[in-house]
Amino acid sequence: MSATNLPFLRFQQETTYNFRIFREEGRFPHPTTAQARRGTVRFPKRGQFPGLRARWRRRRHRLDKYLPHPNEPSIGCDENRDEAKRARKRLQRLLRPHHLRLRETLGWGGNGIAGLYYHTRQDRTREYFVAKYSIRPDPSYTEALMQEKDQLEIYQGALHIVQLKEPSFPLSPPPCPDTDVSDGDEEESDSDKKSASREKSDSQKNPEKKGPPPAAPGAPAQPPPPNDVLFLEYLGRGNLHKLILAVNRNQSSFPNRVLWLIFQCPWISAHNPAAGVIQMCIALEYPPGLDMGLDPPMDIDGTVNGEYVSERIFDNVVPEADNEAGGSEGHDADDSADDDSEADNEAEALEDHGADNSAGGGSGAGSQPEPFPGMGMVHFDIDPLNIFVGNLNTGPAHDRHALVPVLKLGDFGSAHEIDDQVLSDEEKIWKLRRAGKVQYKTPEQFTEEWDWMIGRFDEASLVRKTAGKYGWHTNLYQLALVMACLITLRYPLNPPRADPITIRDPADPRREIEVMSYGAYLLGRRFAHVDAKLRRLVAQCLCDEPAHRPRLATLQAAVARELHPSRVWEGRDADAEVDQWVRGNIAAPAAGPPQPRHWVDRN
Repeated sequence: MSATNLPFLRFQQETTYNFRIFREEGRFPHPTTAQARRGTVRFPKRGQFPGLRARWRRRRHRLDKYLPHPNEPSIGCDENRDEAKRARKRLQRLLRPHHLRLRETLGWGGNGIAGLYYHTRQDRTREYFVAKYSIRPDPSYTEALMQEKDQLEIYQGALHIVQLKEPSFPLSPPPCPDTDVSDGDEEESDSDKKSASREKSDSQKNPEKKGPPPAAPGAPAQPPPPNDVLFLEYLGRGNLHKLILAVNRNQSSFPNRVLWLIFQCPWISAHNPAAGVIQMCIALEYPPGLDMGLDPPMDIDGTVNGEYVSERIFDNVVPEADNEAGGSEGHDADDSADDDSEADNEAEALEDHGADNSAGGGSGAGSQPEPFPGMGMVHFDIDPLNIFVGNLNTGPAHDRHALVPVLKLGDFGSAHEIDDQVLSDEEKIWKLRRAGKVQYKTPEQFTEEWDWMIGRFDEASLVRKTAGKYGWHTNLYQLALVMACLITLRYPLNPPRADPITIRDPADPRREIEVMSYGAYLLGRRFAHVDAKLRRLVAQCLCDEPAHRPRLATLQAAVARELHPSRVWEGRDADAEVDQWVRGNIAAPAAGPPQPRHWVDRN
């Protein structure tokens, strides 16, 4: 759309003002303030974007103000609490004819509400699942929810993506009222108690009645399943946000080995499951069943004739040995004097190790093969609240991945597939700046480079370095923010602050360049207890320009070296210590003792 369109121009001015306040104060102003102040914005600016400057250099970051409060509610915000309660009641009424009962509301946002529901099987066991419903009875909200369902169907079978789980319809009849099928750790809602009371009264009047009345001949046994509800698998161990709270509450920290296991990015293989937040990035770009020109095509489980083809996928993205370790080098501007000798030793070790463990590729500078074309799905809402903790893997004793539960990415409500059509739509690209949570915005959304772009987006795409360059590296940036939260046990810096670090030049791995990173603070002395190699990798993933962030295969090679099966772990990273830490912080019972019900679940 042309920028001469007056309503769109006002939208651009308002958005420009919003992000100017965000870069200065880490928040968005009230909409009425933004509308009133948009006229003060000089947009577009003349000339060329001068580039990001280190405004915060030599300035200490007060990280304690980003410490999550132990009793902080993470279920939803108060702004639309009344809408959430009304949506919960509508969803209960919709699912009640199918004998689906609400256990508790898990959370809500601006578009939908999610609740934990269960139904009782004929063997008196309960099956739990998550039901997601639009927060407003509006066709546009329902359409957005169904778009999320379509996106999740693409990722059916992906280990690190929350899976759809459709309950079987018609469901089994409810159990006998005198049969106790509770798990001993649940508190029924008021509606559950009323329903159980009615069932008990009916059974006393008619002892043979143990379920709904039989259907008339030719009539369906149950109402048709609702087509505007999204059913998902339930991961009862919570999310990474709750894990961070638990670690803070226990006055502990993440062992280095656990951080590496969470960060790892193994080859896609159902025989080798792993925690891997980087694996989520790979899964988003290469979903099961993606048509990659393979003959025969890849099955939904990632195999061709029963053989896993992940190595064939990444044959085209593995860089040469000289660049494998390049992404992990960097220096903090404030702490370079303390880290220089350590970094030099690491660089030599990584170079030697990288040369001996090359996964393939050329030998000349700038001869990296092009990445295999992927899905182009950008999540936009990756944060600790949307990364869920699964069950512990059970495998052979030598399988180090069995130490840490599988992590799964959920909430695709803001996800968009970025293709040439989207990139050529100026209005669409601008609106994507508002996707996601404030604290987890990416440079592609908040960079000041946007202030120089109007009416020439296609032409500017040839020279722009960050603005609107959405892609897999956008997912990588947000996943790195999650890793920063695990390292610091804090929320990300807000507003985000960039400082220079040193990395290998992606175009010429034989030389180093200075780039701007929003993770430079991770390299300071405060986090010296965390493996320096890991901190440098995360810091590079947080580079301002997407071109400076490491490639997926580079990360994979670096992490695979650190988690090599022959490595001997000691101290807090030994098998027994890690297992004890995991069971004390992660593997606690999925449901604790009954808690007072949240106000949103009270009638």
